[in-house]
Amino acid sequence: MTVRDDDMQLLMQFENLDLPPEQFGHREHLRLAWTMLMRWPLHRAMDRLVRGLKRFVSHHGAADRYHETITLFYLFEIDRRLAEQGKAETWHRFLDANPDLAGPHRDFLRRHYPADVLQSDVAREHFVPPARTSSPASRH
Repeated sequence: MTVRDDDMQLLMQFENLDLPPEQFGHREHLRLAWTMLMRWPLHRAMDRLVRGLKRFVSHHGAADRYHETITLFYLFEIDRRLAEQGKAETWHRFLDANPDLAGPHRDFLRRHYPADVLQSDVAREHFVPPARTSSPASRH
């Protein structure tokens, strides 16, 4: 259960706004959430992630890209899996055990949310709980 130096480097670059947006894709979002959850309890990780992402997208002129429901859904899903599976030794081991999280982003979300919900302004600005849940067999 180790947050490695490269995990912390990503976190620091993100929080210092030194991370170029083209180097901050879906997997990096997931890794950032995992790193925060490995370091802090859920409520603190949630606060840091939300505030940090809003600041990051605003800094890069893309404030309209922030989506509260997607951000928190992935954070809660990572937290749930850490609780169920135990904390993985490294980010890469966690990802190896949970490849569906890093797979096609839209496909994963469709298993939990109708498209019209995710496209709504309400979901963009406020967390909307998932309407559907997948069975354990369909997650892996």
